[in-house]
Amino acid sequence: SSDLELTVRQAAVNSLGRLAEGNADIASMISQRLEHPKADVRTAAAQALALVAAKGDKHTSAALVKLIEDPHPHVRQAAVDGLVQVHGKGDEEIIAAVSAYLESDVSHVRRTAEDAVAMLK
Repeated sequence: SSDLELTVRQAAVNSLGRLAEGNADIASMISQRLEHPKADVRTAAAQALALVAAKGDKHTSAALVKLIEDPHPHVRQAAVDGLVQVHGKGDEEIIAAVSAYLESDVSHVRRTAEDAVAMLK
């Protein structure tokens, strides 16, 4: 696929996020893009999902927490930012879920988890 197609896909995902705040069906459609082969699309999907999700939404949280293991740093950062956006600070359940990654054998996953815990506390 071309760079233009990728740009259009990213814009579409972001637009859906802004238009569909709180809509579970749209959130589900966006969540499917979290596994896209292109990191830019996964990043846009994580950002859009955080916009669409209801505050404290557990399905969104689970999807974003999984992205802490993503190989691409922009995706991981979008996941952390999304968790903060959806939950704010002090949600012990989310902090615990993210803290599970503090013991990862992969250094960038550990660093992302450390950053996330610091932002969520």
